[in-house]
Amino acid sequence: MRELAQASLFHWTPERAIWIGGHTLSWDARCAGIYAGFALAAGYQLAASWRAWRVPPIRILAIVGMFALPLFADVLSIAFGFRVPSNDVRFLTGLLFGAALSIALLPAVLSLAAPTRRAARNNTVRHFAPVLMGVAALFLLKHWDVAIVFAGIEGLCYAGFFALAGLLAAGLFLIVRRATQP
Repeated sequence: MRELAQASLFHWTPERAIWIGGHTLSWDARCAGIYAGFALAAGYQLAASWRAWRVPPIRILAIVGMFALPLFADVLSIAFGFRVPSNDVRFLTGLLFGAALSIALLPAVLSLAAPTRRAARNNTVRHFAPVLMGVAALFLLKHWDVAIVFAGIEGLCYAGFFALAGLLAAGLFLIVRRATQP
């Protein structure tokens, strides 16, 4: 049963595992990065007291979308044999993708929950700089091979996994509820 969960849910394989402090993260390098990046960005958005009741402007989404592109470039370069896979690159591109996903998805779901409420201020690129600094710090922290770092990153991965699943479920519920209301 554990092997099935590792292969299907966690995408964990020994060659894609990240070892920190003598332990491996539950997910493979890329998925761990996605979930940790999502939790990091969502946590920042909530802790910074953003009133993210609307989706950021299209120029912000375009810039944030550029941070999702390295993941696709990584996957394609490996698939076409242009380079050898690296767990560090997988983790970093996952972190960037997860953070970008959170910056776009969290405000979208919140705007579905309260469509008439307006944001107190417009989001600008500089509001997202702490997220990028957090991604860089988390990537560098991963190389510090101690158990406390493992526990922190593993906790972020689980937080991101459940936050993303909950946010997607809430968004789907809100969309279905809005579509079925007269």
